[in-house]
Amino acid sequence: MYELIVGDRHDTEYKAAMNALMKSVFGFTFDRWYGQDLWDYRYECYSMIHDGRIISNVSITKMTVLVEGRRVGAIQLGAVATLPEYRGHGLARRIIEHVLDKYRGTPAFLFANETVLGFYPKFGFEQVNEVQPYLRLSHPLHGEGSIKLPIDSPILAKHVGNRRHFSAVLDVLDAESINWFHILMEFRDDVYYIPQLDTVVIATGENHTVMIYDVLGEVDVPLAEILRCLPFQGYHTIQFAFTPDFLGCDYKIERLSRGGISGHLFCRGLDLKGDFKFPHMATT
Repeated sequence: MYELIVGDRHDTEYKAAMNALMKSVFGFTFDRWYGQDLWDYRYECYSMIHDGRIISNVSITKMTVLVEGRRVGAIQLGAVATLPEYRGHGLARRIIEHVLDKYRGTPAFLFANETVLGFYPKFGFEQVNEVQPYLRLSHPLHGEGSIKLPIDSPILAKHVGNRRHFSAVLDVLDAESINWFHILMEFRDDVYYIPQLDTVVIATGENHTVMIYDVLGEVDVPLAEILRCLPFQGYHTIQFAFTPDFLGCDYKIERLSRGGISGHLFCRGLDLKGDFKFPHMATT
């Protein structure tokens, strides 16, 4: 009755069907990501088909996670979706079981929303608490020295493709395709370039708080110099959507009793300890 297939990234009909599922369940499509040819061999889609439609899906991204300096091959589950009229039939469960069996012995993780926190422990996933790194500034930002970059800028492409700095606590080494997904879908108007530092910063500001999602540069630049150039005049609190140990700053942490900006982190066979923030730009 239902057929489980592996999606073909070169099949335009399959990608259109996937867009239809994502639009119905989450309200967005992969068109921008597809249009930049960013679906590579690391991303696999496992889809349940009925009457020519994708009715349920689970995707994985193969990643090299850097855990306290140690490289760990893992898969991240994402795009877990089932059409409303097909829910309650165990379709997502069947796909997840298939994926975990195929990648038996491979650490796995995912980010979940509030509505499904009881679902993933059935597959051996355990919830792991992150922290929220932040800084309180003694003087508000001045807001001078950066320019906005369009997403088709060669400068942005160079820096995303040549990431040099990684957290020694927790990071992902090969997330370029997923970095671009976030840039295209979330941060088209939030990319800043600091010419004198040759550094790209992806950041947003609200309620006098700057959330820094990424810092990209080929040389070490102290955070204080970066902050002086960000265009958020009068802001006095900095939060980080990653573990910012590589920025050479004395950041503080807030322990989260609930999920962070990326959702609730669940791990299976991936031992994450200590105070870390999984990089939002590497989440699916």
